[in-house]
Amino acid sequence: MKKQILIIGTIFFSGYIQAQDIAQEQVPADILSNFNKQFTNVSQLEWEFEGELYKADFETGWKIDHEV
Repeated sequence: MKKQILIIGTIFFSGYIQAQDIAQEQVPADILSNFNKQFTNVSQLEWEFEGELYKADFETGWKIDHEV
């Protein structure tokens, strides 16, 4: 029973721990460059690092949310 609770707890918290908010200064220059070429006029830009991927969450135009 203790083993099952431990396994369930580990699975539950592993998803919570994986994604980390990071500052834009921590995003590699080539990723920032490609992002800025594809997306102009963005607001409320936030970066996350998840596993080996960088994820951008931002708004454009009429407060339309985007996630790439």
